[in-house]
Amino acid sequence: MLFKIIRYVLLFVLIALSVIAIIKSNIKQKRRTAVFAAAACLLVVCLLSIFPPENLFVRFHEPETVFHYINGNEIQSILPGNDSCMIIHKENEQSGGYDVIPKSQRGYLIPTLFSKERILRRLDENGYLEVCHVKDRSDYYLFATVYTDGENSEISILDDSGTRETELTCFTEQITGFLDVYLYFDKAPVGYTLMVGEKQIPISKQT
Repeated sequence: MLFKIIRYVLLFVLIALSVIAIIKSNIKQKRRTAVFAAAACLLVVCLLSIFPPENLFVRFHEPETVFHYINGNEIQSILPGNDSCMIIHKENEQSGGYDVIPKSQRGYLIPTLFSKERILRRLDENGYLEVCHVKDRSDYYLFATVYTDGENSEISILDDSGTRETELTCFTEQITGFLDVYLYFDKAPVGYTLMVGEKQIPISKQT
């Protein structure tokens, strides 16, 4: 959460200094100038949020450190990838979420809007599924919410050759009537099939 606090404080300081400078100046239209100055300060802080300068000079050796810097939620699990990791966290008693933390040679990085891209999204009678790719890396993560009765929730994957894989980098959470599934792949899983018990969910775009 320090990430947000720093930017709120910076925005307040920038606006305060701008207003003080305008008041002391000989500018005639002080109110209009103050509004433009405040907007400019907000733009600067937004840019610092989109392109965090911390990634240039701060070293985060653990993904948990990055996560707690940007988010105050409780970590449930971490799925390690080759050059990134997925942090699964709890937002409240009924829902959770995830963040993908990229990694460089210097350590872990604060994720930005451009750190990952969603390459697939599917919503059908089985539930919801999405796959994201970490930019400039060979890491892929899947998140799915599957309708289930909870009787057989064993997770496996059928690859594009029909081979069934059960040894997976995976995290699941059972919620009444649903199963949340998080998976890591070291290559694009498009064309694979997610198996929850004997239920088959194609990892492909809807036709």
